[in-house]
Amino acid sequence: MLFRPVFPPLSAFPRSETARSIGVLETLIDAAMSRGALFADAREIIQRVQTIQVQKSAVAAATDVETGGVALRVFHRGQWGHAAASSFPPPDPETLAEEACENAASAGRIRQVPFSNENRLAHHAPPWATPCETDPMTISLEEKGDFLRSILQPAATSNRIAFCVANLFQTRRTVRYASSLGGSVVQTFISTWPNFAVTTFDASSRRIDSVNGPTEPLGIGYEYTKRFPFEDEVWKAMDLVDELQSAKPVTPGVYDLVLDPAHFRRILFETVLPHLDSWSVAGIDGQQPGTVLFPLASVGSRILPSPHATLRYDSRMPEGLATFGWDDAGRPADTGVIVREGVFTAPVGSDELFSFSPAFRGSISRAPGWQTPPRFTMPNILFEPESGETRLDDLVSSVKKGLLLEGRPFIERSINRKWFRVTVPYCRLIEGGKRTRMVRDIAYETAVTDFWKALARVGGRAS
Repeated sequence: MLFRPVFPPLSAFPRSETARSIGVLETLIDAAMSRGALFADAREIIQRVQTIQVQKSAVAAATDVETGGVALRVFHRGQWGHAAASSFPPPDPETLAEEACENAASAGRIRQVPFSNENRLAHHAPPWATPCETDPMTISLEEKGDFLRSILQPAATSNRIAFCVANLFQTRRTVRYASSLGGSVVQTFISTWPNFAVTTFDASSRRIDSVNGPTEPLGIGYEYTKRFPFEDEVWKAMDLVDELQSAKPVTPGVYDLVLDPAHFRRILFETVLPHLDSWSVAGIDGQQPGTVLFPLASVGSRILPSPHATLRYDSRMPEGLATFGWDDAGRPADTGVIVREGVFTAPVGSDELFSFSPAFRGSISRAPGWQTPPRFTMPNILFEPESGETRLDDLVSSVKKGLLLEGRPFIERSINRKWFRVTVPYCRLIEGGKRTRMVRDIAYETAVTDFWKALARVGGRAS
């Protein structure tokens, strides 16, 4: 029996009127400046998150949640102070301003920090929005459910697939910003992530195997569902999970490893980027002593023992989740190099980090939600490819005995974050420069620095 839930119309979920003018934020700023603040900025953040999940042919879950609030940040008596309140109902400006200034004064009695308006927005900027063709919030839940059911249809009707699931995660975040410098801007951020997984079960061996789809969350609209060949990828996943059922465990030994882009991205994200988080670099991330691999003292030194390791941050990157026009401190999108050929050039800064060291460069300040003040958050990170056109197949052809690791791995890190262990459900043997049979149950363990020391080649942009 096919279960087709009846979704209520969008009108059944009334939305608040959030399109308030910048003038409301300016009222908050005026209240703070009248109390002696050196600088003040205010933002209203309205965020709507929608998720839907289909299991086999049935919608298993659907949520649609909107939250919103107004925040005021001040620089007063040598420190930053922050206060926030829900947008529903609108907060009292005088109360919010008094709270923010009192918080700043309290922090200033503990520690004074310098202040700078350098490169901060001081004019009315035109609206900025994530480039997208279709706002996902304009598409009905019913249509989204039909989409997920359609891509799962081959797996849901196949006798060889025991279970299949598809999800669609979408977010729209609207931020209205104004400051005491006269700067103001309205920005809209959209992200979409459709994904799926197929699972098979062998009764004789009691073995369960799953293969996930290759998609990643992107700063893009609902057109993601049209652009990506989901049906083809579901068929491919079904064939892979079948092959995985009969695959033999890898023979322990010494292999050269070739990492596909998805695998490499996950390694980079889980093992290196936590150490390049500027809060970690400054030693103020709350981690135990001894867990900072790249402290401020290492700026200018080689931290990754590979000439191939060049990492760049880019707040303008198309389809990036951390792409924006202006950050939540009123500074424009920026790009720069963090690591060049293994050498730590500079960590990325923000208002709260500039006081720790002049080594911080650029500015990435984002408010995780309306309740919290802007602070440094990890930007889009790009690993610079080789200048040539080296493809994945070119890397494979250069290996006599190795393993081609594909897809997202499972990664465990040691307590001090300096060692990691990677488990991979399946991969391909490389024999004589060619991909051969699938093997399963692969694991490797290494220190972060040893992994990068072993990096021999990097693909070009074509890979």
